[in-house]
Amino acid sequence: MNEIENVYGETVEFYDLSALSQIGNKKIVLNKFADMVKDLDGIILDIGAGTGKTTIEMANMICDKEIIALEPSAYMRTAFMARLMEHNEVKERISLLPIDVGKYSFRDKISGVMCMGVLGHLKRDEQEKLLYNMMKSQNENVKKAMIQQAIMDEALIEDPSELEYGPIIVTRGKYKGRIGCYDDEEGQTAYVYWGDMVETLDTCVTIRKSYLSNKITTYDLVQRGRTLINQIAHLRSKLQYVDENISTYRDITELYGEYTYVMALLNRVYEETFYLQGRGKRIFISHSSADRQLALYLASDLKKANFEVWFDMWNLQLGHSIPKGISDGLDSADTLLIILSKNYLNSAFCNDEWEAFYMKFRDKPFMVIIVDESEPPTILCGKKYYRMKDITEYDTMFRELRRALAEKKK
Repeated sequence: MNEIENVYGETVEFYDLSALSQIGNKKIVLNKFADMVKDLDGIILDIGAGTGKTTIEMANMICDKEIIALEPSAYMRTAFMARLMEHNEVKERISLLPIDVGKYSFRDKISGVMCMGVLGHLKRDEQEKLLYNMMKSQNENVKKAMIQQAIMDEALIEDPSELEYGPIIVTRGKYKGRIGCYDDEEGQTAYVYWGDMVETLDTCVTIRKSYLSNKITTYDLVQRGRTLINQIAHLRSKLQYVDENISTYRDITELYGEYTYVMALLNRVYEETFYLQGRGKRIFISHSSADRQLALYLASDLKKANFEVWFDMWNLQLGHSIPKGISDGLDSADTLLIILSKNYLNSAFCNDEWEAFYMKFRDKPFMVIIVDESEPPTILCGKKYYRMKDITEYDTMFRELRRALAEKKK
């Protein structure tokens, strides 16, 4: 059983609950999509159909089209078929295929493509393959469908009207990954400075608002800081071989401005989250000392998301009893979040933490993030977990973690 199947096997019954916050956006997108395809010939292709909720909604909105739904997860297909059996009015027009988009032939005449909350989960090469298969088709409707898919994807990424002035991260386009200050706008175009606006007035660029997000994680800041240091070092090395290269000096100055801004934001995050009092569920982060950096990222981001967090660096003060502090933290926790690694499994201290929590509160949820090739202890094998291949998956992992915690809140 692969990792995706394992995750869906644990969460499929809560899948639709986790999407409740997106209902408003999805209805707007579905209405726009239905208007686009209603007069075109061909089927509707639904990529990553999940439990079928959106597929059936679309079938009810457009009563004369066949829908081909692609869903590789057996767990999701089971939920899909159970739901479909309750909708006699549309079940004859919906075909569910047990494949992902990479195995679809694109031979059918297509009027539109639905890719709801899926495109961002595809790796870059998978996205490129999808677009290539659509481009090479001789079916003109497929090319129209590409436009519709792009509109749907953009609408679900972030509503530009909700973008706030201040720190932003660029999520798409040539500046993807850069962090700057959003200060002004003109229509759907934002003015962004690569650093504090007063100090970096000459770095202003224009970027589509839909390419920006205020949702900057601690890992985003740390990773961008490291990238900037490497870029600055590379440019400085070039100065040894280029006489009076003004453009290189200008590039270095711009990167230094962004680096200073990113470090100021990171320091602010650490300072604010230390004193911030969350009002939500209380999370105890159990980790080995070797994984403390990741634990710090998680503690900071969970606090920003309004969760209460027990984290040893914050909660164990100088002179306090460590065993009593940990015991009190475990007693008050609603959820135990384990950062599982070889170091964790080899630590008697860490094993005592989760075993104590399990023995006293076995009805409370465990959440496990695995950061290497380790396998969880037998008792924890049935618990929901996320396996990170490397730290670059932090943002994806954190989104899944927040979604899972939100489910438990309900």
